[in-house]
Amino acid sequence: MAQQSAEKALKAVRYRREGSRIRGHLLSADSTSGQLHAVIQIDAAFKGFEADAGLLDQYYTATRYPDVLPGDTAPYQIYSENQGREALDKARRIITESERSINSAG
Repeated sequence: MAQQSAEKALKAVRYRREGSRIRGHLLSADSTSGQLHAVIQIDAAFKGFEADAGLLDQYYTATRYPDVLPGDTAPYQIYSENQGREALDKARRIITESERSINSAG
């Protein structure tokens, strides 16, 4: 949920600034297809969120598609409460910056 929330926030920035349909789910700035990479080109203030995006991308597949986990393993058996709290904190930081960027776009 944290990764998806951050993804939607970054897509909102891109939509507000670029006005076009945005595709893709990854956040990582390491990938040219990542949402953060594209947003940094628009608003350099997002450069400080590269580590946050990388951490959130680790949760993308297993939490969105739990059937990719081995056997009968569920995401709650792999990720701790602390990891969940950290992911939510990182997502909140990206969402807050996204709100700032959208509101300053005028």
